Amino acid sequence: MPLFLVAAVAGSGCAVACPAALIEGVLVEADGELAIQVSDGDVRKVNWFDGISVAREGDGLVLKDWFGLRALATEGDRVGVGGGEEGRPGRDPTRWYACGSMAVTGP
Repeated sequence: MPLFLVAAVAGSGCAVACPAALIEGVLVEADGELAIQVSDGDVRKVNWFDGISVAREGDGLVLKDWFGLRALATEGDRVGVGGGEEGRPGRDPTRWYACGSMAVTGP
């Protein structure tokens, strides 16, 4: 009988499906959270990807990988984050729910 190995890959903060939107901006601190400031100056708090944590390092906040060993992005970085807003009951419609992909596009 063949043996199959299946790897579980980190999913997203979106339990059923990932909204197909993209937010771009600069990572900033907002009320102790790492948020995204978009070009019009609006600051959007983010529910980051499953397994991703936010930690304080020195004077700023950083996004850390699953193990907390590697910084994925730091406060002040320009990023593009997949995901979207959610109108489901129990979800805050003012937050960005990250899922899909993220790219750091510059400091």
